[in-house]
Amino acid sequence: MSGSMNLPPIDFQPAAQSGVSAAPAQVLPRAPEPRPLSQGAKPAATVLSLTIKSKSALFAAFMPLLNNGGLFIPTNKHYAVGDEVLVLLTLMDFPEKLSFSGTVAWVTPPGAQNGKIQGIGVHFNPDKAGQDVKNKIRAILGNLVNSSRPTHTI
Repeated sequence: MSGSMNLPPIDFQPAAQSGVSAAPAQVLPRAPEPRPLSQGAKPAATVLSLTIKSKSALFAAFMPLLNNGGLFIPTNKHYAVGDEVLVLLTLMDFPEKLSFSGTVAWVTPPGAQNGKIQGIGVHFNPDKAGQDVKNKIRAILGNLVNSSRPTHTI
């Protein structure tokens, strides 16, 4: 074919379908702007649930080297060092759940060296709940706390 054809512009309008009608567009109300936190305030803590079913799993997760003690919590959610978390902990066969607040002390990213599990290290807060959990874990582990076996934390 030689040359180009000059075609008139096409006014496209969809064909009406029986039983289907288009509703007029609605303007939705705008979401309220988030209120800024006051200086020094932190966002609400995230709640994590952790069940530890054996003494060896507890040993692998416990972090006695932190000042107040702490636990490694496997998670694929994103956290930053300093984030506040609330943990609901179930230990082996103990019927009651323990709850404590803590601060993310470190993050093990996905694909970490030596096959380390992705998760976060949570430093117990120095309050009564944090110290009660630390003392309960130390009582369960006994002398195992000082073992040189590898853990999720070191």
